Amino acid sequence: MNTGTPYVSALACTPGQWPLLYLCTVAVLAGFGLLVNLGVLYASVFATDDGGSATPTPFRCTTAGTLTMYALGSIA
Repeated sequence: MNTGTPYVSALACTPGQWPLLYLCTVAVLAGFGLLVNLGVLYASVFATDDGGSATPTPFRCTTAGTLTMYALGSIA
């Protein structure tokens, strides 16, 4: 049995502060997830937007465009 020094946390917080720290951590992770999800959604909306007339077939009508939309849609 170990009789050494007990574990000392790097954060000086009391047990009463743990619920607040937990909620802050969950809020930060949820916010990061929301930003990533919104970024992918934004990219999936405009991924096939061929606004010019330089290409004879829009990207969304090609096989690569369809697969890109499926991939981005499955992430979001």
